[in-house]
Amino acid sequence: MKKLILAAVICMTYTNVQANVCEIPLNQVAVGSMTLMQSLDQFKKIHSNAKPDKDRIQILDVDQAFENAGVTSVGSIDFDPVKNRIIGFTLSYNEGKYAQLETPLNQFKNSILKNSKLP
Repeated sequence: MKKLILAAVICMTYTNVQANVCEIPLNQVAVGSMTLMQSLDQFKKIHSNAKPDKDRIQILDVDQAFENAGVTSVGSIDFDPVKNRIIGFTLSYNEGKYAQLETPLNQFKNSILKNSKLP
């Protein structure tokens, strides 16, 4: 059992060293007027093209609020249908005003944090 735990710790350490992590405090950042734990009703007021479906919100075209935030496409927006709150999202910034494929990760992170609303 000790060998298994040690192997898991070594694997986790190796993985963490190899990965390039870009930690952005998504629970504090407003991107395109969207935040985690935002109500679906509030989100739909700003993003009129949002189409809720079960536990996801679909956005076919990037609207002005997202475009102003540098978002080039919206991957998925997950929401809790019981609490009616946004619980996760994926956004793409590639080929937008903050990121190209060659943009260094720290430069991208700093641009996002500098241009996002933080409490």
